[in-house]
Amino acid sequence: MTSSYLANECHVGDRIRIFIHRSSFKPPRDQATPLILIANGSGIAPFIGFLKEREFRKNARRTKPVNSGAVGEVLLFYGCRSEDEAPYLSLLNSYVCNGTITSFFPCFSQKIPKEYVQDRLLKESEMVLPLLEKNAHILVSGDAERMSKAVAETWIQMLQTHFKLQKQDATARFESLIGEKRYLEDVWSSQLGANI
Repeated sequence: MTSSYLANECHVGDRIRIFIHRSSFKPPRDQATPLILIANGSGIAPFIGFLKEREFRKNARRTKPVNSGAVGEVLLFYGCRSEDEAPYLSLLNSYVCNGTITSFFPCFSQKIPKEYVQDRLLKESEMVLPLLEKNAHILVSGDAERMSKAVAETWIQMLQTHFKLQKQDATARFESLIGEKRYLEDVWSSQLGANI
């Protein structure tokens, strides 16, 4: 529901129908499952909540190891234009220091040399791909126009290279991750009327 809709289309006393849909964009319940988080810009926002929960579980494990269970690895690939435009950078670095994030890969597109999340993902493929064997879940949040498409193409390329697959087989394997709900996206477009 947008504020312009409320301001321009609704009048005092009007009834508005709303529907609440549960989001499927969430980490697995099992905190031991490794996570590969990929975001750009404000796409980092949902991950802050996920990481806060992981931090809580990790701390609970120290005080009550019997009930809390293990906490899996977390790799975070985060892209934005520059360090100055990276919200939560100090918080994310603190998550690295306290072990909530296992590995953090900030990527800056206006730094020389420029780096995008998909470039860094490809560079770190030897660290990333073994996590698939541990049932890792991949969550992608941010720009639908460029980033999410480039990240999906990079995953297919990594699967093709690592497992020595034909492109169609790598694509099928990637699509199976989507079907298993191990590859989830929360992406949007700034274009009005864009179909996502």
